Formats: sequence, C-alpha cells, structure tokens
Amino acid sequence: PELGDAELLGLLVRARHNNQALGITGVLVRRDPCFLQYLEGPAATLATLTQTIAADSRHLHFQIVAEGDLQGRQFGEWSMDLRGAHGADFLSDEELADDPEGIKYMLYGFATTLL
Repeated sequence: PELGDAELLGLLVRARHNNQALGITGVLVRRDPCFLQYLEGPAATLATLTQTIAADSRHLHFQIVAEGDLQGRQFGEWSMDLRGAHGADFLSDEELADDPEGIKYMLYGFATTLL
C-alpha cells in the first residue's frame, strides 16, 4: 500500500528522533511504491534496528543490499533525511545485483545533489 504524505512525515519524525538517540545516520530514498534506505552507525545497533525494520509488517520484499565497515560516515549530519528519486533507471535491479558496493556512492551522490 502506498504511504500518504502525513504518514510519511510521521515516520520521518519518529526515525529522526530514534536514530539520533541511537547514533544512527542515513538517508531514505522514496520512489513510489519503493524505498531504499541507507543506514550507518555502530554494527550492533544497526543489527538490532535492521531486525526491527524487517519485522515491520508494512515492509514487503525487505532485503539488505550491501553492508560493511566504513572509515567515516557518508551522512554524518543526517539522523534521517528523505529524498525523492525520479527516472525509470534509478537503482535498477541490474545495478543492485551487479554492484552492491557502488550503491553507497550512487546514493550519496544522488542525495547530496538535492541539498
């Protein structure tokens, strides 16, 4: 089901509050009806948060595309930011399958150009 603007805003407010308390930063990219979320923070905290997100019945086809260690945060100032994605070829299935490591760079470039 599609998420309405009011519900999305409520989700974003809660995510920002919770993520700030947990030391999590990241960005949420929306391209109806799909979302791509990039999260960064302490590994144990991310593992718990990922389990919570995966268990939420509103999420269909949840999958982790890439994970690993970073030397520094890509979204250090954002407890959670929301961006819209436009264009039929943005993060196509082929790109996700062929280059999971490149996703963070594509996502970072996309998000920062919209600042």
